[in-house]
Amino acid sequence: MKLSVSVYMIQALAKEVYKDLLSNKITKARREIKAIVDLDLAEIRKLEFDHGDQRVLRECYIVLHDARKLLEWSFGDRIYIYSKFEKVNKAKKLVESIRRITKNEVKEIEEDQEKIEIFKDCWENNLNSRFIYHGTNSAALAKIRRYGLVPGMKVYNERDVQELVALFRKAGSSFTSGDIYKNQKGKWIYYTGIKSEAEDYARRIAEFWSYIVDPNGKGPVNYKYARRTVCLRLIGVEYDRKKEISDNQLLDYVKANSILKRKEINYALKCFDRLWKVLGDSKPVVLHISIKCPALLEKIFLYGKKNILDNFLFSFSRYLIVYQNFPDSKSNYFLIPTERIETMVNDFFLTRMGLRSTVVSHNFSINKRIPAKYIVKYEYI
Repeated sequence: MKLSVSVYMIQALAKEVYKDLLSNKITKARREIKAIVDLDLAEIRKLEFDHGDQRVLRECYIVLHDARKLLEWSFGDRIYIYSKFEKVNKAKKLVESIRRITKNEVKEIEEDQEKIEIFKDCWENNLNSRFIYHGTNSAALAKIRRYGLVPGMKVYNERDVQELVALFRKAGSSFTSGDIYKNQKGKWIYYTGIKSEAEDYARRIAEFWSYIVDPNGKGPVNYKYARRTVCLRLIGVEYDRKKEISDNQLLDYVKANSILKRKEINYALKCFDRLWKVLGDSKPVVLHISIKCPALLEKIFLYGKKNILDNFLFSFSRYLIVYQNFPDSKSNYFLIPTERIETMVNDFFLTRMGLRSTVVSHNFSINKRIPAKYIVKYEYI
């Protein structure tokens, strides 16, 4: 029960007792009971909403404690004075209600506050130790370090790839649509809670680029080797079949033997040169991103509340309802035994990050920028 509701019930009883004090001309405890009657319930509810039960109890404690003590001293063992009350049970119930709220509920609030501190510690520990991952290419790192991870950020000019591949096909060189790696679609950032999945994603650019400049895997790939491979693909032949052609003669050979026009060949080589400047020496990279990033917190955990801990507790209470069959209550987390809090908070994080074994997909997307300061590690793979 909310503390403001308990105060409301005590105030209702106090009004009844105060009327009896007046009608029976009893002066003992009258001022103290009147203080309870005069409590501002609207202000108490506001305090409870903004600061919790502990602040409410601190504000009301002296008024309630003084009234209870004086009532017990004045009427506790003096039946003849109690007999002057028209509603003796109301007076006794008021004493018991005040005793309960000033003694028993203090203990409960202290226990709840202790649990809140444990929840807060577990929350902070998980925030500091858990990361999400994004696979990309070293060609994008300069932009990422400067601007952060921006939705829809392009690693390279996709049109150059499409035009080059189209000319490969026209020349008779094999190239399927599945061999084309595309940048991220739309205004989204894709990430995962599993590092190996981010590594696979990061390797796609390297694999697609290798397929263009070194389809037979005969590297090491340098500019001269890669350009020669592209030239030969423009006439539909593989590199190892034309080793006798010198680099000086290669371009003339391509123009003489390719079904492509000279203009198309020159354009293909320009596309290659632009791509080489970006992807030539690039490597797969996995970004380790802290989940302290506000955009990620909002996506993974939060539901629009201003206070981060309140957001966590609200999200956690929904998790308990859905996954743990707890009662449908905003504060059902107080039902968790203290010794199980850490385990259940950890499981909550695993669930929200898509790391439970029952979750089919571990990939997520976000349409907000992730500032560079939240990218804690750039791991080359």
